[in-house]
Amino acid sequence: MSDLWCLISCAPCSGAGFAKGLPANAILGATTCLLADLCARTMFAPYVLHTGIMLDMIGGIVFILIVKRHYLAPDKRRAMR
Repeated sequence: MSDLWCLISCAPCSGAGFAKGLPANAILGATTCLLADLCARTMFAPYVLHTGIMLDMIGGIVFILIVKRHYLAPDKRRAMR
C-alpha cells in the first residue's frame, strides 16, 4: 500500500515519465520504510514492533484517504468541472 502512496505523491513533482518517476518513487519508498522502522522502534520503546505492521497502519490510513477523496465524494468532482 505504501507503493500506491509513493506513486500518487511523486507524480505531480516528477511527471508521468519513468525517467524521473522511477528514481523518485524509489527514494520516497525507501524513506517511507526507514521512517516506519524508526517509528516502530521508538513509539513502543521497551517493545519492538515489526516494520511491516507500521507500514500496514500507514498504508491503511492512506488507502482510506484515497477512497474517501476519489470514490466517496463524486459530487464535488462533478461540480468542479
